[in-house]
Amino acid sequence: MLDQAGRAVGEHGGHHRFTIGQRRGVGVAAGRPVYVIDKDTGRNTITIGPRSALETRSLVAHELNWLLDETEHPGPSRGRRVFAQVRAHGRPLAATVAPTAGSDAVMVEFSEPLDGVATGQAVVFYDQEEPRRVLGGGWITSREPRESGAPGETQTEAARGDPRVG
Repeated sequence: MLDQAGRAVGEHGGHHRFTIGQRRGVGVAAGRPVYVIDKDTGRNTITIGPRSALETRSLVAHELNWLLDETEHPGPSRGRRVFAQVRAHGRPLAATVAPTAGSDAVMVEFSEPLDGVATGQAVVFYDQEEPRRVLGGGWITSREPRESGAPGETQTEAARGDPRVG
């Protein structure tokens, strides 16, 4: 188990026992609440930190499934304003979905920070004019922390060489 600076702060019984955003059962006495902010399955490490480290402003999604005809979904050079929802009981937030250069992915930029986004989760897009209308969705392959590049921020799957992130 690591802190945000990469220092060992404890041991755990396997990354599969933890989820991003988990607070209970982390097993580290830090003198303040700590949360699971990152998991590296290849190295079997869990990174813990403050709740603020869970905030995400944007994510990348692949394996998209659009429920729109070609004229409606985000094309090669344009974005689309949507409501985007992560987690089954999450609150849909205003976002912009735009294609990424040279890949079949989209970048999703949220209007406000969102907590607990994890790779492997689904993101679903809803129409802003008809909020009950599902436009499509995809699988999250990376996320950007609230202040990208800040010291001690979490790694993304893209930084670890996920071949789907391009």
